[in-house]
Amino acid sequence: MNFTRTDIEFISHGERCTAWMYRPESGDHFPLVIMAHGFGALRSFRLEPYAEKFARRGMAVLVFDYRGFGSSEGYPRNLISPKKHIQDWHAAIAHARRLRWIDQSKIALWGTSYSGGHVLYAAAQDRAIAAVVAQVPFVNGLSSSWNMKKTLGWGYIGRCTLAGVKDLWRAVTCRSPYYMPTVGKPGELAILSTSDCYDGYLSLVPQACRDWDITTPARSVLYLLPYSPNRVVRRITCPALIVAGERDTLIPYEFVKKTASKMPAGRFVGLPCSHFDPYSGALFEKVSDLEIEFLLEQLNVSGKK
Repeated sequence: MNFTRTDIEFISHGERCTAWMYRPESGDHFPLVIMAHGFGALRSFRLEPYAEKFARRGMAVLVFDYRGFGSSEGYPRNLISPKKHIQDWHAAIAHARRLRWIDQSKIALWGTSYSGGHVLYAAAQDRAIAAVVAQVPFVNGLSSSWNMKKTLGWGYIGRCTLAGVKDLWRAVTCRSPYYMPTVGKPGELAILSTSDCYDGYLSLVPQACRDWDITTPARSVLYLLPYSPNRVVRRITCPALIVAGERDTLIPYEFVKKTASKMPAGRFVGLPCSHFDPYSGALFEKVSDLEIEFLLEQLNVSGKK
């Protein structure tokens, strides 16, 4: 099925979020999948192939950038705040519910990595969501931090924490943020720096964005630690598909599996892959096909190509 893509925007807490809207060319009153990226990433970082496949199967898709990222408004730039991100998810949902050509009973949320946690949180707060897909999802800050501690040591945890405190103090004293790399090679001072992070993360970045500033205010690491979507998943009443990587160095596989088991209508799929594998190649095709079949089933879409 053919589709069109248009640039749109919506307002979240007084600031403009920019987005793409994919709309199938035939039919009307479409189900909708809302998407946003993970930790410090932009919508142009390999989300387009997912959105295109969903649109070809008869689903409208809204893909947005958080406040402070890409061409969306907001300051500090590149601040990775779960609280603000979830507010943006709810703003995107509210915007979608004002569109007459969207079936309001068939709105699904799709998140990956950090946003995999955000969609769990948003669905726990909004019982009208029809379905959730959480891909290699972040589910608990302490478990992920402990996982990185085992790989990188206490020195890494200490240096990141000190950087976060320094930036938070600058914010309290009304000074400009202290930025640190979002991703780095093992041994470098960066929030994401396990063995497969640097190459895996950069594999998502299109050539046109290679000069993108891959830094974030260091307080982002302090927001990460207490963030625990696993604590609210029992409140998710809609069907949820959880896809986890057995070789994920960032997010403990068994903890994701345990989190999925708490959901009243959760469906868990484990795959022999690392954190960044689902975005390209054979794993992308496999994972996206699994997600499409789940969404078609839960949103009651015929899914003709």
